[in-house]
Amino acid sequence: AMFLALQRDRGSSRARPVLRMLSLSIKHGIIPTRNGTIYCSWDFRNSFSFVTSTLSTIGYGLIAPRTPMGQMFCVFYSLLGIPLTIIFLQSVSNVLLQPLSEFEKYLQNMEMKKTQIRTCELLFFLVTGLSIFILLPPLLFMKMEGWTYKEGLYFAFISLSTIGFGDYIP
Repeated sequence: AMFLALQRDRGSSRARPVLRMLSLSIKHGIIPTRNGTIYCSWDFRNSFSFVTSTLSTIGYGLIAPRTPMGQMFCVFYSLLGIPLTIIFLQSVSNVLLQPLSEFEKYLQNMEMKKTQIRTCELLFFLVTGLSIFILLPPLLFMKMEGWTYKEGLYFAFISLSTIGFGDYIP
């Protein structure tokens, strides 16, 4: 109703700024047709964000395919892509665990007890994992997104725990 009133009065000084902002929003991929999902333009950044949120199964719900054909493609893409993502993450974890096995050999050579070795490995794993996946990404988000460290930390945790509220989107 408001849009139709603005359309009738499009020559008025009151309507011009609103219509200009609406036009600019649409030009940049924000289509204000409904609440909830925003149908963005498919530039590289939005496409990358869509692929990441789909294959990681976080699904923030802010970028979604609009057409039935796009939705069906997304289903089949996900059926193939999610298992491949799991395989990729398993390979990454194997690479990250390699230093842990070297660390275990070092501790065995120091003649530590098995429980002490397990405790040291757990601490090593926690410190490394927290650093790589929770504590370092906020520094990247500060630079690339202009967020505070706390906002980046919140986003990293919410995303990696697959809660994915969607209140922060890179």
